[in-house]
Amino acid sequence: MTYPAHPQSDRVSAFVQVEFVVDTSGSVAMSTVHDLWPAGTPRLTGTRGAYYDQLLGRIKAYEQNAKYSAGKVGTCKGPAFEIATFNFDGTLSTDRYSKWE
Repeated sequence: MTYPAHPQSDRVSAFVQVEFVVDTSGSVAMSTVHDLWPAGTPRLTGTRGAYYDQLLGRIKAYEQNAKYSAGKVGTCKGPAFEIATFNFDGTLSTDRYSKWE
């Protein structure tokens, strides 16, 4: 995944958390991808909101082709609920939390 040009050139940094479901083939169920925004916190607007939307759009485009391990209990595969944090800070890193759905 690449960092969007405008946020990077303006030295924007952000942590974006998304949650989604991974099906038994390891593909992301795209209809389940959405960001985790703190309750009670207003959404960003203006330039900052546009930058956030670009970062989130880049994450969603990345997830369309991403492959993960399906959830597993013993030898049975099943969908897995994932939470991923994408750190846009000039470099790009991700952390994942996974659980059986």
